[in-house]
Amino acid sequence: MNILSTAYRVSLIAFLLIGSAAFADDRAWPVKGEIDLSSTFCDYRPLHFHGGVDIRTGGKEGRKVYSPVDGYIWRLKHSYIGYGKAVYVKDSQGFIYVFGHLSRFSDRFDKLIKKIQFDKKRYYFDTTYAPGQVPVKQGELIAFSGQTGYGAPHIHFEIRNPQNMPLNPLTHGFALGDSHAPEFKRLAIIYKDSRAIFDDGSRRLILEVSGDKTGARYHLDSPVFIKGPFGMSIDAFDRIRPGGPRLNISRARLFIDDYLYYEVEYEKYDYAQTAMVDLSYDYYLAVTEDEGWHRLYEPLGKKFDGSKSLYEMGGIFTGRTEFSIGLHTARIEIYDAAGNQSQLEFKFIYYPFQNLFAVNRESDSTIYLKGRPENEIIGVERVIALGIGGRYNERPLDSTDIEKMMMGDFRITIPTVRTDIKGMRVGAVLENGTVISDNYLPLRPVHGADYVFEYELIDNGLLFHIKSKPPFVLPPRIDITYEDGWVESINSIVVDRGRFAAYYRKFDIRTAIVKVDIVDRVTGLSAESREVEIRPVDDLFPEAIRLKKKDLSLTVPEGAVYAPTYMCILAGRGNYNHVSNICGDVYEIEPATIPLAKNITLAVTLDGRVDKSKAGVYRLNSKRKWKWLDSRVSGDRITAESSLTGTFAVLEDTDSPRIKKIHPGKGKTVKSAYPAIWCTVDEELSGIHDDGNISITLDGEWLIPEYDPETKILKTAPRKALKNGRHELVITASDRVGNERTVYSHFFVNKKK
Repeated sequence: MNILSTAYRVSLIAFLLIGSAAFADDRAWPVKGEIDLSSTFCDYRPLHFHGGVDIRTGGKEGRKVYSPVDGYIWRLKHSYIGYGKAVYVKDSQGFIYVFGHLSRFSDRFDKLIKKIQFDKKRYYFDTTYAPGQVPVKQGELIAFSGQTGYGAPHIHFEIRNPQNMPLNPLTHGFALGDSHAPEFKRLAIIYKDSRAIFDDGSRRLILEVSGDKTGARYHLDSPVFIKGPFGMSIDAFDRIRPGGPRLNISRARLFIDDYLYYEVEYEKYDYAQTAMVDLSYDYYLAVTEDEGWHRLYEPLGKKFDGSKSLYEMGGIFTGRTEFSIGLHTARIEIYDAAGNQSQLEFKFIYYPFQNLFAVNRESDSTIYLKGRPENEIIGVERVIALGIGGRYNERPLDSTDIEKMMMGDFRITIPTVRTDIKGMRVGAVLENGTVISDNYLPLRPVHGADYVFEYELIDNGLLFHIKSKPPFVLPPRIDITYEDGWVESINSIVVDRGRFAAYYRKFDIRTAIVKVDIVDRVTGLSAESREVEIRPVDDLFPEAIRLKKKDLSLTVPEGAVYAPTYMCILAGRGNYNHVSNICGDVYEIEPATIPLAKNITLAVTLDGRVDKSKAGVYRLNSKRKWKWLDSRVSGDRITAESSLTGTFAVLEDTDSPRIKKIHPGKGKTVKSAYPAIWCTVDEELSGIHDDGNISITLDGEWLIPEYDPETKILKTAPRKALKNGRHELVITASDRVGNERTVYSHFFVNKKK
């Protein structure tokens, strides 16, 4: 936005132009004194990388900001959102230095900008300048820190190259003294095939790591047993001082058996790739855990330029070669911008997705375990068996009841005196001491078991969770029916007594899944059935995909997802704020844990009783608050676009903004000719759109409305010294749907001589 006329631009240049620009090649930090950071380059932000570093200001405003180079002012901006008040400086080589969230500019810029704001009656201000028009010298005061836009008080500082690509300031002329090695906290193992799941029924295994006394060497306490192609994510971070804030690492490298599998470096990025923050980081864990998980493999779809791998599926251990099965060593190295390094090293055992033993019941008291050829490679030494009693307690069978036979087979004899045993859990002990859970065996067939199940859309597929009564039953089969009548069957695995899980992903079938049946393995009959509408979505579809549930129609455009996935719409679950404002149903667009490459479109048919002028489509954010989406009404339908999946509803906003805590208070007397004027403006639903939604007049004269949507504080100041006596204050605020409130107040000035 450029709201300055040519005349105003000329007047500003005339006011600011002093001397000639002399550029320097060296750079200096834009603040004096100690420098502490709260965020660094390429930190995770929803839908974008963090473009610079955040300099702490001790929770206060007013820290002085100096030009880091000889150059000129390229851009000045005021806004309620984003960077708030921001200044952009260019040097002679075309590098750009950005400072955001400022409280004000130096007097050299601030006075004339305010004059233009008064003349235009607009707070918003955004204009650019040509080289030499507004020169600045290195070390010249240009602004003061604040908290305009988003976030607590701090200074956002960026450096961009002449192509306007953000660079890491800590490796491009603004290094900090840092001897603290980066830290590992957790490791995630993520299955990447279409069927493998861990013993707990998940697709992700999250492991705490241990460190040695040096603080730079980490390990896992035991080898990890893995049964399918997998990738890794790490919860890792840097600190520039002990106990300081968690900051982003600069580089990560993954080695498997000393081969470099994957590498990622955060040195620069193109704005066209900023949304790939959701691919460089683990988006699922960012949504469900926290935002600091770095992905150590290339996901399907687009690729972030900072990542690289020589392997076909970059960073994913595929298990395809004859050498895959068995013991391997993984090493992950992480670096900070100062070159400090830490590493995590651990062992993993790779095995195909199958049980170690095939089970054959020879009699009611004898179980025969047929070992697979791979068992010799991983070093199966012995078998352990746990008998599960009527109260579900597990007790190990005596080792004399387990006989090792030829070719890696075993025979288990169930003691005839143990009539309390309802089932068995069988495991294996490897030569290195690793214990692996393998088989769950109900000892008596159960007819007519009851099942309940849930499913979640995760990792581009369907993860089923099933419960049974009684608990000792064979793992049920899952039949998946498509709308063309085709049926796919998959087997579940045991998670625990009466708990089962299965994962499914298949994209060569182009129609929607319309029914899921849980099939009892004993009777062969469906024990639980549910109608669904789950559609495959990917770039192979020639046109947009459309899903419908009740009054909601969802359009997923071609190219909206980075990789093939399933999507569905579910009825809203849970308790919500502003229940009385919700019009109709709440909808959950699943999965809520995938990033989108393009916006999806929601169209909701409105009830005839809804005031269309006050209605909008809202999305429930991570803080369980409804956030407005730009909405359009046409006939009886309201439409909006969203860059995220999740929970949505139509809400009717009929409440005007609340204006409270006006200072100076009504009828109060102040002694200053330039009193601070402020209040709170709270608008919970449709929100304050921009500076056109707020007006403050003092004695009939417009004042600059400076508003912070996070703190809800609206502040201003008189344009000129006030005379003694009564002064009339009028504050008006409106929201996006036109609800408006005006408050009239007054105060007195009594300047003592």
